[in-house]
Amino acid sequence: MDYRKVKLIGAMLITLPLLALGDKVNVSLSMSPEKAVATLKSLGAVDISYAVGRKYLKPAKASFWELRDYDAVFLLLEEEDKLSNISYWAVKDFTPKDRRSDREQTVKAFSVDTETKKISTENSARTSGAAKAKNAKPKYKIDGLFGDWKTYETGWQETGIDWNKVKMTPAFNGIDLKEFYYDNDESYLYLFLICKPSVQERFDRSQSSGALGYFYIDLDMSTNTGSSEKMPFGTDIEIWLPTGFTMVVSDPKSSPTNCFIACEVKGWDAASKDFEKMIRKGDSNDPEPFVAHGKDGVEMALLLSDLGLRKGSKFSLQCLEMESPVDYISGATIQIK
Repeated sequence: MDYRKVKLIGAMLITLPLLALGDKVNVSLSMSPEKAVATLKSLGAVDISYAVGRKYLKPAKASFWELRDYDAVFLLLEEEDKLSNISYWAVKDFTPKDRRSDREQTVKAFSVDTETKKISTENSARTSGAAKAKNAKPKYKIDGLFGDWKTYETGWQETGIDWNKVKMTPAFNGIDLKEFYYDNDESYLYLFLICKPSVQERFDRSQSSGALGYFYIDLDMSTNTGSSEKMPFGTDIEIWLPTGFTMVVSDPKSSPTNCFIACEVKGWDAASKDFEKMIRKGDSNDPEPFVAHGKDGVEMALLLSDLGLRKGSKFSLQCLEMESPVDYISGATIQIK
C-alpha cells in the first residue's frame, strides 16, 4: 500500500466543507454578517439584490439571497455591523411582489439540510404575515392623513427643536416634527406626528433617505428596569422611524423612486444591553401598513399586545427627534382607555 496516497486522501477529507458530507448548515442572528454571507455562498446562494430593486435604509444594509436548490429566498438586514434581521420566503411566495410582505417569515435562525434539501427555521418574536391577517382592523385608515382622527389626545405641541427658529449653515434639511397626537382602541395604540415638510416633500427635494427619530416606551415608568446602558434610561421599547426609497441599481438610468417610511419596534435585551429583540417591523409599502406617511405627517397603529399594554395601562412615551440634542427629548404620560 502506498501510504503517501492514504495521507493525501485523508488530508482531502479533512478539508472538505461540512455541507458536502450531508450535515446541516446553520445561519443565525448571532453570526457576523460576513460569516452569514459566506455560509450562504457555500450553499450556492445567489445575490439577487440588484434584480429585486433594493430598499435603502440608513444605517441598515439589506441583501437578498436565492437558494435555488432549496426553493428559498433570504433577506439579511445588517445594522451597525450586526445582523438585525433574517427573513425567509419560499420562491413561489417571493415572486409576486403583492404577496411578498404577507408571506414573509422573520426568523432568528435557519438550518439547511444539504442531503434532504429541506430548510427548518426558528421563528423570531415578530408576528408573521399570516398571523397579522388575523388582527383587528384599525379604526383609522393608516395613510398619514389627519382628517379622520375624531377623538384623540394631544401629547405635545412641538417635538424636539423648532428648526424654523434655528439659524445654521447649511440650512436644516431634515423633517421638522411638530405636534404629536395619540389615541387607542381595544387593539391598537395610534400615534400621529405632524411633519414639515412631509416625507414626500423632502424626498422630492433631496432624493435621499433619512430618519424622523425614535420613540421610547417605559412600561412601568421606572429607571430600575429596562435600558441601563442607553438613554433614556429605564425604557423598555424603542421605535425607530427611518425613511428610504426604492431603486433598481442594475439599471444605470434608474433613479430613486417610491419613498417610504419604515418602522422597527424592538424590546430591550438585558444580555446584549441594547434594543435587539425585534417585535415588529414594516413600512408604508406593505399591503396593509401599520405605518404610513401622507401630506399631514406620519401615522402608526401599534398593536397593544406587541407592546405589552392593555386597558388601564399607564406608561411614558418619549420622542427623540433626529438631530435634536437629548436635552430636547419630548415626553408624555399615556393611559390606555
